[in-house]
Amino acid sequence: MDGGVSSNTPIASAVALGATRIVVLPTGMSCALEAPPRNMAALALHVLSLLSMRQLDRDVRIYGAQARITIVPPLCPLAISALDFSQTKALIARTARQTGNWIARGGLERTGPLHVPLAHHDHR
Repeated sequence: MDGGVSSNTPIASAVALGATRIVVLPTGMSCALEAPPRNMAALALHVLSLLSMRQLDRDVRIYGAQARITIVPPLCPLAISALDFSQTKALIARTARQTGNWIARGGLERTGPLHVPLAHHDHR
């Protein structure tokens, strides 16, 4: 297992090492799937993504007073499974546009949790 399972965004480690400014680029999660993942690998990855985002929110709440933590918003809504690489080029382009717009609107000055839903019930 890689370290992402125990600490996908090691904010606690960064603060312990003296970081006062942290910028997190989270992987996000498939928040707008049409149906739950059907095979075990896809389900396991989906659950790990949900846990990682919950851990990120918790760490921002715990360590936000000790360091300026900015989280770059992941793609949302995202209706593609983490195992589906057929959309990689389009997702990279969408992410570049979204992040560029976020930076232009002062995103790097924001701190705190993302406040994004873990699932969308009507994403059309």
